[in-house]
Order: sequence, then structure tokens, then C-alpha cells
Amino acid sequence: MEDKIYSKMDSYYHNIRRGNTLCQIYHPNQQQNKNQQYDLFFCRRGMKKFYDLEPEYLKVGAHLSHYHYNVKKRIFKGIEEELLIPNTKVHLYCLFKENG
Repeated sequence: MEDKIYSKMDSYYHNIRRGNTLCQIYHPNQQQNKNQQYDLFFCRRGMKKFYDLEPEYLKVGAHLSHYHYNVKKRIFKGIEEELLIPNTKVHLYCLFKENG
């Protein structure tokens, strides 16, 4: 379900990262709002959500489900814009993700 939400929602994809670390600093003696006696901020920004490249995404005319269409669009959005620039070179790397 999480992957589907990330594939549909631009704001989630760009702002909610995998591996975020939040920090709360409590101020028990603060007299302002008793419901918010703390500061909350990001200690570490994680990596953007990424998807595996399915071979079907590279086939011209492939029939994709709505989810896979969204994922393909998410993966190739930046590169499609770059390829519109004349004489653009693209380097493709194959990387492996380690869990954890």
C-alpha cells in the first residue's frame, strides 16, 4: 500500500523520505501551550523513495496497470525532460540495493 501512495502523491514522494529521523525536545516547564511543550524537527533526511525498473517499462506499447504506469512515470520523469535538450548524453548505471 505504501508504494502505491508514493507513486500517486507528488508531495509525499518529494517530502516524505525513507529513513527520516525526527527529534523531539521536550520543554516541561514551558508555559505556552500545554499540548505542545516540545520542538519537533528533522535530525536526518532519508533517501527519496525509489522503485525497481521493471523490463516492461522499457517496452514500447506495453500495457501497464495504473500503478505500474505511475511508477514508470515517476522513474523516467527527470530523464524524459533531459532528453528533450539537444545533444544530451545519458549514463546508465546498474546498482544493487542492500536491505537494511
